Amino acid sequence: MKQEPGWKAIYDEHQKQPLGNVRMYEVECRKQQMLCQKVGAGKNGWPTIKYFTTSTSDTGEFYTQKTNGMVCDELKVPDNMRNYVLDIAKKVGGEIKASTGEL
Repeated sequence: MKQEPGWKAIYDEHQKQPLGNVRMYEVECRKQQMLCQKVGAGKNGWPTIKYFTTSTSDTGEFYTQKTNGMVCDELKVPDNMRNYVLDIAKKVGGEIKASTGEL
């Protein structure tokens, strides 16, 4: 995954210093086909970056790109991934928590 450097850097940061009530997951769609189909993974291309809150539907909301480049190039930059997580944290309030694994 091209965006892994950004994802991994932010995940590691959150393990050391949580920034709010955000959990991060990586889902392997070849292994979690039903979940990926339910949330529309791949609908707008790969990678599919979504967030879920009590105000979104159970299919979540898609990441909104900030540049004209590809999502994978945009989010491989740790600062871009960090800003995305912080934006989501502001939407949900509270503490940020991060984790990986299957949903």
